[in-house]
Amino acid sequence: MLITQCKHELRQLAADRLLYALMVLFAVLIGYGLWNGERWVRFQEQAIAAAHQEEATAVMRAKQQAERIRLGQEKPRWWSSSTDLRGFLWYHLVSYAAKPPAPLAALAIGQSDLYPYLLKVDTGAKAGFTTAYETANPTKLLLGPFDLAFVIIYLLPLFIVALSCDLLAGERESGVLSLLAAQPVSLLRIVLSKIGFRFGFILLLMGGLLSAVFALTGLDSSAPDLLWRLLGWFGVVAAYAMFWFFLAMLVIACGARSATNALALAALWLVAVVLVPAGVNLWITTAYPLPSRTEYVKTLRDTGDEIFEQEAQTTERFFADHPRIAVAKGRGRRVADRRDGTRPEA
Repeated sequence: MLITQCKHELRQLAADRLLYALMVLFAVLIGYGLWNGERWVRFQEQAIAAAHQEEATAVMRAKQQAERIRLGQEKPRWWSSSTDLRGFLWYHLVSYAAKPPAPLAALAIGQSDLYPYLLKVDTGAKAGFTTAYETANPTKLLLGPFDLAFVIIYLLPLFIVALSCDLLAGERESGVLSLLAAQPVSLLRIVLSKIGFRFGFILLLMGGLLSAVFALTGLDSSAPDLLWRLLGWFGVVAAYAMFWFFLAMLVIACGARSATNALALAALWLVAVVLVPAGVNLWITTAYPLPSRTEYVKTLRDTGDEIFEQEAQTTERFFADHPRIAVAKGRGRRVADRRDGTRPEA
């Protein structure tokens, strides 16, 4: 009986032309979402590779200058000399802190377009962290990227609603449910078999589409634990789809018409996917607001100015207590100015 019912469900789905249109649309959305995520990952990898190349070029230039200084071909000041630790840190050193994308980063861009994945470590800038963000359209950043995670979270439930809204109501209206009820099978088993068949159809469709897109876009198979990561991600997607099929089964059990079921499931989608996350986000931002960026920059600059002022006061008191060192330092500066051909200070 179960095999016969599965064959009937397969024939019923195969005869539905709307299902083919939804499958094609769903495949296009999955492909575009994964392609967009893959493009963003490639952009990050290229930016990180360029940063590493800049680091290597800076080190090579410092070595070349050190060799010229050793041969006596160049006599730079301390602040631009690669043989002086202060000059190397201030003038030559280029260092980046990078967060490379994970093996499955193409599946979900998330907020990686908001937060910096590459930061230049600067020992001299007071507010370097404030300029670490790339310039982008704020409306685009607010809406977020279109990736595979967006398709799964927002569009997969709608696809499940389209498959399940007339699960029993359509057969009741056509009279097929009466024939099924005449068989020695309970109504609960009929509903479960229909839900299970559609759930398996969704999993096969997702697995086939993802395999095809992965084969076309390419995936780093040398990444550690890639298979287990893929299985874990697919398990989360399966659990998410099962949750929506469970909601569909609860709505169908009320015995309403197809249009009523579709409206109820659409309302549940609106609440679960849009309203509840927006409410939680609003509560978090209200209860734990982020510090002001302007106040952060102002505090950082005020703190830096206070440190420089304390340093100047400490130096002034030290030279006041040790006048001989101050005189010797002044003489050495005048001698260095004469050697350079500059005018000595008064």
